[in-house]
Order: sequence, then C-alpha cells, then structure tokens
Amino acid sequence: DGFVESAAARFLGTQYPIIQGAMTWISDTPEFAQAVSEAGGLPALALGLKSRADLEKDLDGLGENMGQNPYAQNFIALPENPHLEEQLAWIEQLHPPYAVIAAGDPSHATPLQAHGIQTIYVASSADLIRMALGAGVRFVVIEGSEAGGHIGHVSTVVLLQEILFAFDDLPIFVAGGISPGAPATVA
Repeated sequence: DGFVESAAARFLGTQYPIIQGAMTWISDTPEFAQAVSEAGGLPALALGLKSRADLEKDLDGLGENMGQNPYAQNFIALPENPHLEEQLAWIEQLHPPYAVIAAGDPSHATPLQAHGIQTIYVASSADLIRMALGAGVRFVVIEGSEAGGHIGHVSTVVLLQEILFAFDDLPIFVAGGISPGAPATVA
C-alpha cells in the first residue's frame, strides 16, 4: 500500500503519513498522544499558552510514556504567547523528535534544529515557506483558510496548487479542507 509505505511515513517514523493537528485543550495530554501514536500517526501536543509550570504538571513523564515512538510539541511563536521562551526552553530540555511551529516567526526553528529537534512549520503562503526554509525547517504543513478558520487567505486546494510543485524535495503535508475518500487520498 503506497499510503502506508510512503516516503512521508518513513520520514516521520510512523505507520501512516499523518501528523495529528494540535488543538489546545484537546490534544494536550500524554494519553491522547499515545493513542494517536498507537493508531499510526505522529501526535502533536498543543502547548497553547501554558506556562512551564503547567507544562511540567500536565505533561509530566511524556518522554517516558512515548518511549521510542515519535511525537511533536506544537507551539505558537506569536508575540501574543506570553510563555514562548519558557516553552522553547522546555522543548529543548524534553528533546522531542519534532517541534511544530504553529504560527509566527519560523526563526525559532534554527535553535531547535541545533538541538537535534526536527522542525515542522505550518504555513499559509509561499512566502512563509521561504522564510521557514531559510530558518532550517525541513517539513512544512500547508494550511488553508478552512483549517480552523484562523489561518491564511485562500483555501487549502488553492494553496496546494500554488505550492506543491514550487518547492522541490520539500516534504509537504496538507491540512484543512480534506474530506474522507478520494480527496484525502489525493492530498
């Protein structure tokens, strides 16, 4: 099966080429991450606007619980995140296989990559992808306006057409506006 045995799944170290979308107050527990991992996807734990103390309380033992299974910490790199620096320090200390920059400045990828943490950047335009590549990002999730209604100005399908062939050798994942069946398989 080409879906199961895809290059993207091998890249992620998962059974399926699926990165679970992070959602604050939903995908922010070790139990949720473990369930996604056991189902064959890459879990992305949402750090939201949590302080380091909250992260340590809520995600205590995460690394041990996940064992050898890959997972990601998803953080918001916008100035509105009052705990960004605490979160970055916590991510570096925990050292997950992946970190997802959900919004904001992609330059946070550079120090994470220096610590051996692969970065994934969620982008809503070709310009943001170029900025992310300049910061060392190796994986991109493109997300259109229908993905939660809070990112981008164009739909995922339009964005996909703009970006898919513009960036050679860049693993691109697609989020938002994907339905079951044939459209999801094409994406």
